Amino acid sequence: MARRKKEPRSVHREKIASAASVLFMDKGIVATSMDDIAKAAGYSKATLYVYFENKEEIVGILVLDSMKKLYHYIVSALEQQETTKEQYNFICRGLVQYQEEFPFYFKMVLD
Repeated sequence: MARRKKEPRSVHREKIASAASVLFMDKGIVATSMDDIAKAAGYSKATLYVYFENKEEIVGILVLDSMKKLYHYIVSALEQQETTKEQYNFICRGLVQYQEEFPFYFKMVLD
């Protein structure tokens, strides 16, 4: 029988963060426990602590990832448009797109 290859650390972190994201949007950050995240991701609670120090680190990773996307929207707008007015309009569209794609994180950033 062939041995299963060990998945990189990043794969586990992504799986955990993805499960946490769904729970945070559904239940809220405060109401979501590490036990909830572990169960949703298919890991033990102890295993979560191998990949993340605490729930706040998971929240931080999710916010950072969503902010990177917002940054990409803004940079893209600045690079693709020549006039200041066009850049402004595209930045506004990028913000709207970000809000539609990540409403939970958009609200969190505003708070």
